[in-house]
Amino acid sequence: MVWFKRVWRFLWVVIIVIAGCNFPTKGLVPATGPAGNKPQAPATDSTVYLPLVQRDYPLQTLFGVTLLSITPEGGIDLMKEAGSQWVRQDFIWNAIQPTEGGPLNWAAVQNLEQQMVNARQAGMELILIFGGTPAWAEKNPERPECGPVAADKFPALGNTLRQVVQRYSAPPFNVTYFELWNEPDLNGSLGCWGDTADPVYNGGRHYGEMLKAVYPVIKAANPSAQVLTGGLLLDCDPDANPTPCQSDWHRALSRFMEGILLSGAGYSFDGINFHAYDYYSANLGLGHYRNPSWNSTELNGPSALAKLRYLRGLLAKYNIQGKFFMNTETGLNCGADVEPTCNYSDTVLIPDAKLTKAYYLVQSYTTAQAEGLRANVWYHATGARGTGIIPGLVPETGYYAFKFTRNILSGAKLTRVPPVPGDVFAYEFNRGDRLIWVLWSKTGAEIDVALPKQPTAGYSIGSTGDGVAIAPLATTIRVGLAPVFLEFAP
Repeated sequence: MVWFKRVWRFLWVVIIVIAGCNFPTKGLVPATGPAGNKPQAPATDSTVYLPLVQRDYPLQTLFGVTLLSITPEGGIDLMKEAGSQWVRQDFIWNAIQPTEGGPLNWAAVQNLEQQMVNARQAGMELILIFGGTPAWAEKNPERPECGPVAADKFPALGNTLRQVVQRYSAPPFNVTYFELWNEPDLNGSLGCWGDTADPVYNGGRHYGEMLKAVYPVIKAANPSAQVLTGGLLLDCDPDANPTPCQSDWHRALSRFMEGILLSGAGYSFDGINFHAYDYYSANLGLGHYRNPSWNSTELNGPSALAKLRYLRGLLAKYNIQGKFFMNTETGLNCGADVEPTCNYSDTVLIPDAKLTKAYYLVQSYTTAQAEGLRANVWYHATGARGTGIIPGLVPETGYYAFKFTRNILSGAKLTRVPPVPGDVFAYEFNRGDRLIWVLWSKTGAEIDVALPKQPTAGYSIGSTGDGVAIAPLATTIRVGLAPVFLEFAP
């Protein structure tokens, strides 16, 4: 077998060399965009960088959780124990370069750098969110530290990003994923690239121009760096009829990504990063949730599925290929706004809310795995609007559901959607040594599902969030609200 290992090593070298090559391509766009706007096709060939190839990729799991602080006090030890492999953290440009042309003040991010080291030592992949535009680089001076970068400052931004990527791609940080601003489709908060002066695409084209300017610089600094769009809020489904968007502005906010593609920046990022939440309230009852802005309920699954369909449709429309997807903020908020009926504090959520959160968490990660996401990151560990799974660093129902689901689905690949009654969600995964079915009722009604053979093991998410063994096992399983995991010999 020595000759086989040598050939295998040689093939890996060839793959890596090919991955580092650049291939010219024309940016392809449709003849017209919404509202009759003509897209701007790139005038010249653009460089396309192949997706990241490395020997230990893909990562073993897409399971991640945001930690407000990547420290023991922030919950890193608990989440390492649960198998979380992805975290995110903010890098503030203004903190290291408050004056134009000045040297980068690395001392200002010393605490963050220690957190980056902590993540790597815990075996977690860090997504570094670059943001916080300094006032001197603002396109709109009236929006200090919360606005898009001026086009004439793109070279300065690129120079800063080059140094950031070079520094953090190396040990002891070893960062690969760089996200450019957080929720850039918003106006005046968070990512801050939204622009009401652009009534159709909300500033997306200007953000796309920025991507075209800095992407080659980042790749020159580290060809293996993976450039992510800022995590898109995607406020509502702009294509639904009738539309759930509350106004033309909300619709424009959600067309930000299309603006990026219209700018010709379809090959100036590696992955599309988006956010997707759903909402529970006491009047909905155990296991029920909704996101009216995307017409999602427990009947059709988490809103991430609707957002993925929309984004994939955009890429197909503009003939953009080879992109991966990440959902870097997902969760079940207790109420679309603060609702007293939810017992809003993370430490006193009513039992139905906690168990609904555990069920939803299983649905979120199972569907993300089935859809081939590279990462699915819960927001956040200690809790915002009822999402916490370790509030006060005390593991609760959602934590155990996370740990169990991660352990059983780790390394599994979707093989098919099994034939089951229409009121049941069902996915079949292959983990190599076994086949795994994950099932749950859409309506909450208990439904009998015929199986192709008797499982070798079965588990149901119990009241504590952990997997409870099902016995006895047979060739029929009754499925209700609680997600069920079945294992079969391959």
